[in-house]
Amino acid sequence: MAPSEPLNLTALEQLWTSLEGRSGILRLGGTLGSGDLIIENHYLTALRLKRKMIPLHLAALLLLDAYQETGREMGGEFRFYPDDNPRPSKLHGLQIRDLKEQLERWSLEVKNGGLRIPDEYAIFAVKNDNIPLEADLTLLWQGVKREIEAGRSVGEMIQDLEYPSFGLRVGLAKLRQLGVIHKLTPTFDFDLNFSF
Repeated sequence: MAPSEPLNLTALEQLWTSLEGRSGILRLGGTLGSGDLIIENHYLTALRLKRKMIPLHLAALLLLDAYQETGREMGGEFRFYPDDNPRPSKLHGLQIRDLKEQLERWSLEVKNGGLRIPDEYAIFAVKNDNIPLEADLTLLWQGVKREIEAGRSVGEMIQDLEYPSFGLRVGLAKLRQLGVIHKLTPTFDFDLNFSF
């Protein structure tokens, strides 16, 4: 690993191009501090946020949070520390290509107003928890279900679960769009116009 010579990433396209066929650590900043994505030969094999291991399928939420803060020009918020001598690994994780496609799909929905992003004061209730979900949303649902049943606001969930703010709000918007939850409080939904 060569931490003295990290690759500064300044645009989204550069991020994906730089990760093709590479191994190393992608370090990023967000509302909850720094996070590390450990990448081995096209696979995300581990994810750390504030020194705590996070389920891999929450990677998209973590990255959405960092993207939202920095916009298209990421200005050093993402740094890739290459591992020039990767060890042969039998580990499998989340393919970088799949993560990229998911981020592009979600960011397009946010950009086009297809998702109503709740504010931090919103309170949700369970509407139908028998709806089949993709793996990432299933993990998110498992993490937030108790909080929602306890009547916690989005802001309280962010603090309790230590999930990224914007990423959690996008995830909740997805669960709401699919009919798993519905909003109880008359708070504002934001139409965020930003591009990736």
